Amino acid sequence: MSKIKILFNANCSADTIQAQDRDMIHWALALNPNMFQITMYSIGKPDERLLQRSNIIIHYFYPTKNIFYKALNIFKELKLFISNNSDYILFGKAISHELFYIKYKKYNIFDRKKTLFYIANLFPYEDVEMSNLIINQTDKQFAISKKIQEQVSIHYGKKIPIVHLCYDTNKFTPRNINNTRKKIVCVGSLQFRKQPLLFANIAKTFPQYDFIWIGDGFLRGLVYDKVKSEYILNYTHFKKMLQAEIANFLPTCDLFLFTSIYEGFPNAILEAMACGLPVIAFSSYGPEAIINNETGFIVNNELEMIDKLDYLLKDEEVLSKFKERSRLRSLDFDLSNVILEFEQFLQSP
Repeated sequence: MSKIKILFNANCSADTIQAQDRDMIHWALALNPNMFQITMYSIGKPDERLLQRSNIIIHYFYPTKNIFYKALNIFKELKLFISNNSDYILFGKAISHELFYIKYKKYNIFDRKKTLFYIANLFPYEDVEMSNLIINQTDKQFAISKKIQEQVSIHYGKKIPIVHLCYDTNKFTPRNINNTRKKIVCVGSLQFRKQPLLFANIAKTFPQYDFIWIGDGFLRGLVYDKVKSEYILNYTHFKKMLQAEIANFLPTCDLFLFTSIYEGFPNAILEAMACGLPVIAFSSYGPEAIINNETGFIVNNELEMIDKLDYLLKDEEVLSKFKERSRLRSLDFDLSNVILEFEQFLQSP
């Protein structure tokens, strides 16, 4: 039986911070190598784990921010889309040239690949035309959470399957710590939906704890101004960490406070849980990885978030139990435990 060939539209470099890239790296690592052949591209040095897999083919793109080479990378990517002889091509995001390919692929009678799209955020997207294109002009779609599946059904009258994301829980692992001052962390870009100003507000409310934000974005100046003008001395910001550095840093913290209000199935939550951190997050997007009152809390507003944070951090015994259960829950999403969902989707008609 010949292998199913899949082209993943993902940059598999070791230092990529894009969620969709990391999702596809995990799938590539977990898919049965005897059944699937995977093609990816890398802008820079690829994730070393992929190099150990004989069923993964990597195309190398230019590792530069130079506009000329960026344009060449887009050309190489389109060429890969068109010329690759895979059975499927999987998209998790759609920007200009990817949308161009999806829209006009039907006119190329020699390109017989089926287009797959996994919907990774609440749907439809702000760009309704793009959302319509995804639903109407890709061959198959799947959601990564129940909430996304429900939204597609409500807005488009179409029930698509759920394929959960999977994680390398051997890369993100817990560590025994005893911080004199509790450390609360969040990983995310500094943009409005992530609510970094709320995170800074909560830091101000609890001066006895240390609050760390990892990630950069256009709100950085606004956050810095707030922290400086309001003397929020227990707030620390790291603009960037590589994945290996995040995996090393998270286990030194005590709790993951995720202030975002708009997500799909956040990588950051599962990675924190794999490191044994309880998670507090908002209910607006249905963070199903969290088991409420066992591995953390799903809250409805800022006051409730503050209350649950206070509850967890003032009782060492309660915090310890939540940490243990958080790690155990993360194992439900380990590479080996959920990859069967994706394999079944790929083999379905």
